[in-house]
Amino acid sequence: AQLSAPGRVAAIDQRLWSVDYASYQLAPSASGKPPGVLIPRRIDLAYGALRLRVTIDDWRPVTAGAAP
Repeated sequence: AQLSAPGRVAAIDQRLWSVDYASYQLAPSASGKPPGVLIPRRIDLAYGALRLRVTIDDWRPVTAGAAP
């Protein structure tokens, strides 16, 4: 794993997959109180000639005991 300057995961190479955590965003914590949780916003994946980009616009926390 490669880390970015603030210690976040920047990239992972495993089992022929390359995963790049291109950007992060602050999502609300499960309690709803600040500070939030830093989570990936855009993830770029590559496996040979296959390229995928996942963009997450909205993360919602699951509270304890709630069904996912």
